[in-house]
Amino acid sequence: MPSAWVESKPSKRGRVWLVRWESVSDGVRSRGSKSCGPLKEFAEKFRAKKLEELYAGKLGIAQAPTETPWREFATRYLAHCKAHKAPRTYTNFDKWAVDHFTAFVGNRSLASITGEDVARWESRLLENGSPNTARIRLRAVRTAFNWAVREGLITRTPSFHMPPADDVGRTLSDPEVVALMAALPDWLKPPVVFALHTGVRRGEMLSLAWERIQRPAGGLWEAEIGGVGGPTTKTRQSRIIPLHPRARDAMGTPRARGLVFDFSPSSIVHAIEGAARKASLGRIRFHDFRHTWATRFMQATGDLFALMRLGGWTSMGSVRVYQHLTKARSDSVILVNYPPISPLKSGDIDGKDHA
Repeated sequence: MPSAWVESKPSKRGRVWLVRWESVSDGVRSRGSKSCGPLKEFAEKFRAKKLEELYAGKLGIAQAPTETPWREFATRYLAHCKAHKAPRTYTNFDKWAVDHFTAFVGNRSLASITGEDVARWESRLLENGSPNTARIRLRAVRTAFNWAVREGLITRTPSFHMPPADDVGRTLSDPEVVALMAALPDWLKPPVVFALHTGVRRGEMLSLAWERIQRPAGGLWEAEIGGVGGPTTKTRQSRIIPLHPRARDAMGTPRARGLVFDFSPSSIVHAIEGAARKASLGRIRFHDFRHTWATRFMQATGDLFALMRLGGWTSMGSVRVYQHLTKARSDSVILVNYPPISPLKSGDIDGKDHA
C-alpha cells in the first residue's frame, strides 16, 4: 500500500520539513520526496494530499485539481521566501507586495485570479504610487505565481503588464561629485568615497566588519562582502572585492574587529539629501553611487562579466542596462589578431560556399 510520512532535517536557515513517500505499482517500487519549508503544518497538508494522489493512482481514479485559498498560499509562499532570501529582501519586497495583493484579492482561490484582476490591482498601485513602486510590487507577486506553478498549485501564471518605469539610477558627473563632497558633513565623506569607489550597496557597507578585511601579500586590500558569519547581502551570496586605494584610505586606521562604518541607515539618507539640496543638485540617493560606479567601470573596462562579479549581481539581465556604456563597439573586431598570415586573394573566396 502507498505510504507517506513527514520528517525534518537541519539547514543553513534552520530546520525544514520533508515529506517522503513510497508506492508499489505492478511490482515496481517508486519513491519521492519534497521539501515543504520551515512550517510543519504545510508538510502535513502536503502529506495528506500526496497520500490521496497515491491511492487514487493505485485505484485508477482521476483527481480534480485542489483549490488553494489565496491566504493559505500567501502564508506558505512567504514562509518559503523567509527561509531562502535575505531578511531585507523578504521584508521590503516579498512580504510588502504579497500583503498588499492579499488586501486587494481577499481569500479567493489561487486558480481563480486572472490577468484582469492583476490589471485592476496595477491601476490601484498607480493611483497611489510611482510606476517604479508599481513595477516592484508587480514583479514580486508575479514571482509568487511562478512559484505556485512550479509547486503544481496552478497550471499557469496570469498575465502581468509592467508600467514603463522611471530611470532607475543617476550617474553623477565629476562636477556633481565635487559639489556633493563639499556639501557633505565631514563624518559622511569617508563612507561616500568608499561607495563611489566600490559600488557596494548601503546595507553591505554598513554591515562590513574589519574581520572581513585583508591584504594579500603584495596586492590590493580586499573586502569580503557576505559569507558565513559575515555581513548580509541582498543576494545572500559572498563575494570578495579588491579595494581601490581611495576606498582603503576612506576606511581609516585598521582595527582588529568591529564595523568599518558604524552609522545608522537613516542618518546617511537624511545627510545625503540635505547635502544635495545645499549644493543644488536635486535628489541624490545612496544607490546613485552604485550606479555611478557601475557606469564608470563599464566606460573604463567594457567588461560586463567583471562588473557582474564585483557588483554582486546574480543575473546578466540585471547588469545588461550598463552594456551600452562600454567603449567596445563594432570596431572592436580589429582587436583580434594573430601572427602574420598571408592575406587571401579575393578570387580565393569568390564563388565558394561557406557555412
